Amino acid sequence: MANNGASPAVVDETARALADHELIKVKINVDDRVERKSIGTQLATECGADVVHTVGKTWVLFKPNPQAEPKLSNLARFGR
Repeated sequence: MANNGASPAVVDETARALADHELIKVKINVDDRVERKSIGTQLATECGADVVHTVGKTWVLFKPNPQAEPKLSNLARFGR
């Protein structure tokens, strides 16, 4: 993720990771807090995910997938 915001490639990869894992961490490497919040919110919205938690530049996103592969899903592997 760069200062340009969430590019289509980043959105696509994030959506794919959410479909596989349901709960993921994303690092938004932008120093400005307002811009970082804007990018994180944009990314979550475009992926249809919820922002679960933020710590500095790390955001945790969640999007349930009832058909997730149990071996890939962070929720299924660690006791949903």
